[in-house]
Amino acid sequence: MGLDQYIDTFQTETIDGELLVAAKDIELRDLGVSNPLHCFKIQYFFKRLLLKTPTTHAQVVVCDFLAENKMDKYAQKLIEEGVDGDMLLEILKLSTDVITTIFGELGITNSMDVLKIRKRFKQKDLSSSCKY
Repeated sequence: MGLDQYIDTFQTETIDGELLVAAKDIELRDLGVSNPLHCFKIQYFFKRLLLKTPTTHAQVVVCDFLAENKMDKYAQKLIEEGVDGDMLLEILKLSTDVITTIFGELGITNSMDVLKIRKRFKQKDLSSSCKY
């Protein structure tokens, strides 16, 4: 998940997965998690872990989408941050301001690219096979 910097704090404060899923951004900030992308990832991954939700849309789906839409310059950062198709769909359910903030943390700051992702990724046929 790439968030090892928070492990010691969570252990010291006896914070478990259930608390992390229930925590809002304000509580996570009190624990030292100030990056909005990190807040989202912590809540997202622990929710999936607790609910035992399998990944259905791998990172390659996101990379294929970016390449198809001439935005493959963002692929490496999304891979490094562990963003798969399922996570991207969850991000797209958030408010516009939060989406913009999280995308900014992912290096996606061009407003037209943000709009393309917001409009086109939700419409993409995620059941199709990947090129890779």
